[in-house]
Order: sequence, then C-alpha cells, then structure tokens
Amino acid sequence: MPPDTSAPAPTESSSSKVEEQIRTAIQKDSRLQRDNIAVSVAEDRVLLSGEVSDGENRQLALRIAGDYAGTRRVVDDLRVQDAR
Repeated sequence: MPPDTSAPAPTESSSSKVEEQIRTAIQKDSRLQRDNIAVSVAEDRVLLSGEVSDGENRQLALRIAGDYAGTRRVVDDLRVQDAR
C-alpha cells in the first residue's frame, strides 16, 4: 500500500500526541471501523493490539501506525478474527 499522504512528515512528537493521531486516523478509515484496535505509545514504540477482520486490515492498521510513529518501532500484537 502507498503511504498515507495526509499523514504529517515524521517528527518527534509526544507519545500522547502520536497515540491520538494514530487512533484518529484508524477511526476515520472506513475499512477499520468494525475492527477492535487498541493503540498504546511509549517512548520508543507504538503497540497495536486487538482484533481485525482480515490480514489486509492488519496491514492497513500497521501502515497507518507507521505513518505517524516517527522513529518509534511499531509492534504488531493484532489478531485476525477466525473466519466463520
């Protein structure tokens, strides 16, 4: 997937600001609205956890987090829901 062109250029922002930006971007993406994604940001990492409906949504959420993470490492703790 191409980078999100609406994401700001990577800069060192406070953890709370980065967390808010990632949450907002995930909530605004209609493809992720039915998924249950939690965002946690610490000094050097962004953690995504919860459940997504498929692998494509997992990759989308990780890309969005990466767009806002700056120099922080994105940690993937997302689970793909079982197909029923």
